[in-house]
Amino acid sequence: MPIFSKEIDGQEAFYEKFALTDYVTIDNNTDGYLTNGGALFEFKVQIDRVDEVLFQAIKYLSRLRLKGYAVHKNIVLISLNDEKAYCYDSANFLKEIEQIYVGGASKNNGLFSTSVRPNTIHYGRGPEDMQKLIALLDVAHPKFTKIHIDLNCVVGWANRFYRETNKSKSEMFDELRHPTIFADYIYPWTGKEEDFKFIMDCLNDLKHRRELGAFYTPKVFAKRATELVRKAIARVPVNCNCTDPNCEYRVKGETEHKHYVIIDRCAGTGVLQENLSDEELAHTILATYELKEWVVLLSNLSEKVKYIIPPTSDNQDGLLRGGDALECPIFPDMEKYVEDESCSIIMFENPPFSEAGGRSFYDQSSKENTWKNSIVCQNMRKQGAGISSNEKSNVFIWSAFEYYLKKPNDYYVLFAPIKYWKTQSLVKRTFIDGFYCNREHFGTAGPSTISVFLWQNIFAEQTVLPALPAYDIKDGSLEEIVRIEEKKVFSPLSKIYDQTSHPLDEKGLVCKADGYEICEDEYRTKFSVIPLDNENIIAYLATHGFSPNSQGRILTRVGTANGHGFFVRKENFLKKLPLFAAACFAEDKWYRKDVYSKTSDGGTAFESDEEFLKECLIFTCLTNLNKVISFVGSNDKLYLNELCFDDNTLASKTLNKMRLNKVEKSILADWDVLLDIAKGCKEEYNARYKYGIYQIFREINVSIYELDKEGNIIYDSKSKTPRTKPKYPELNGKFNPLKRKLTEYYKNFIEPKLFKYELIK
Repeated sequence: MPIFSKEIDGQEAFYEKFALTDYVTIDNNTDGYLTNGGALFEFKVQIDRVDEVLFQAIKYLSRLRLKGYAVHKNIVLISLNDEKAYCYDSANFLKEIEQIYVGGASKNNGLFSTSVRPNTIHYGRGPEDMQKLIALLDVAHPKFTKIHIDLNCVVGWANRFYRETNKSKSEMFDELRHPTIFADYIYPWTGKEEDFKFIMDCLNDLKHRRELGAFYTPKVFAKRATELVRKAIARVPVNCNCTDPNCEYRVKGETEHKHYVIIDRCAGTGVLQENLSDEELAHTILATYELKEWVVLLSNLSEKVKYIIPPTSDNQDGLLRGGDALECPIFPDMEKYVEDESCSIIMFENPPFSEAGGRSFYDQSSKENTWKNSIVCQNMRKQGAGISSNEKSNVFIWSAFEYYLKKPNDYYVLFAPIKYWKTQSLVKRTFIDGFYCNREHFGTAGPSTISVFLWQNIFAEQTVLPALPAYDIKDGSLEEIVRIEEKKVFSPLSKIYDQTSHPLDEKGLVCKADGYEICEDEYRTKFSVIPLDNENIIAYLATHGFSPNSQGRILTRVGTANGHGFFVRKENFLKKLPLFAAACFAEDKWYRKDVYSKTSDGGTAFESDEEFLKECLIFTCLTNLNKVISFVGSNDKLYLNELCFDDNTLASKTLNKMRLNKVEKSILADWDVLLDIAKGCKEEYNARYKYGIYQIFREINVSIYELDKEGNIIYDSKSKTPRTKPKYPELNGKFNPLKRKLTEYYKNFIEPKLFKYELIK
């Protein structure tokens, strides 16, 4: 009788002895099963508790069922050194096979017991007993136990159908109802397609399937982030104080080991975990909230991870009960590890992003803002989080440090826009390493920058982060585009607004962000600005928030309805225009968007730089982002645009006192030509007004219908809409050259000083 010390040696010897090597497949963590079906094997050097080993094999069959594999008729447990085979009919355990099991199949099997007795074959006694086992296996005539199709396994069987037939979804459902291809494997499905409405994305045929996880992490970014997880694991100390009764190291008797768990509360379909090793997955706890994601997660990772939360598919409208991380400050299955002083928590997350009041990028349902009323979000507000709680990803980040990361050797590998650290100060911990990536590939929005950082749970007031690589994806691989050095921002531009009051101010008019007057009854909400009028008021300026985007930039002639800015006056306008210039910072590359912030951290030092003030004046008066216009108001008062270089405006008179360089003279010469052409457009030009680029483009550079020889309007053949053309082609041709020159001027002259004076950081 051979004696084996290693299971793998005995397994190979058994397959060779029974000439099964060419008939066996070893995958899905099993010890092997007959490729064409009929038997699943589980080997042990010595089987001392048969029921435990049987339950392990049942778990394997359960997971094969989820993936669309036929359930083998025979379960064959091999006790190698006894040369015994304990054989069971899997049909006797169909109820158990159709259950869900998460975690290693070899774990937590001690409580399983069955009254079913095995057919025990002592195959080592001689040829007769060997023949009994060979006859049972019957490689030439495989047998199976039929299973029922349900919510948990339907995706696996649908995928198998598409792989083998390349047919449609309706044909797939026909096959489930009236099995022909699967006749030996499944009972006819008697349910309704409505039963699967919340996972229908998973069931679409290959031609029409929308990839699950399309709104989550690109795989190449997830793979790069896995390196950060491993850096965290490398920093986890070896200890002798592990208290986890299910810890594999303790079971093996290894008293000194690294005790850690990897947690992802928003795992989706598990893309982040795809590059973790089996060893790392065994330390991993996952949670997800959508049923369709849970079904895929269960099929892909249930046998490899420690837990999947929730453990069942119980749901309401496709959302899993017990799976919402924002309704549960800490999941019970995670709590014992958080409280275990010997256990390091490594959170590995790409939190869902959704700003309250806006369309969710990750949550594509109509209920995208219900999370604002969640327990965790309310707790965050109670602790004074302010407007940062209006963003879902911030609630996840805050709750990670509030409820999960308690010890110095806890870590967080986090995907998120950098503002959580840069402007919102949600994380004041020790930065270890990281990188940036292009958010465009996440399927959530246009090109912008996502940070992927590794934080250690040690308090730190870091104001500058090291230069880190920013990656894009090219031909399926990472390509480093640039390095980004981030700086923390403290004060918005509003800190240096002009807040002085003037006794001669009167009630004024209100306009929209486009500069045109609006009446209160035309506006959906109450005006947030107190409209003022005064001979010294020439504009209204607002630079909302830290982000230098168009939503946070206003420059109009009178107060703007949504306000929150200040009135620009004749005596201070030159020193306030740099605020507008900062708000016009171009996020024209993905690695500039969601990276830089407008700020007043440098104070008002820029006000002493006369060259910079001149440059900002030139830019402001020549950019179409300046929405100051001339108009006659509803009060019959003429409001003139003083922030343009038309004749005798405040801006022109101020510029005449300044020394111009060659570049500036060239730009202004182009403007003079454009203005002269505009003045010649007599039907549109109003001699009472003072014109800037924006108003000329909008009111004078008009379009007219194209006409045929008979004077009839020509319609586009495809869109069926009237075709138009510029009324003044000469004027129309002057805008883009001037705009290009001004863009270069801003980049070369203004932008460096915005950084110098910390108006942009």
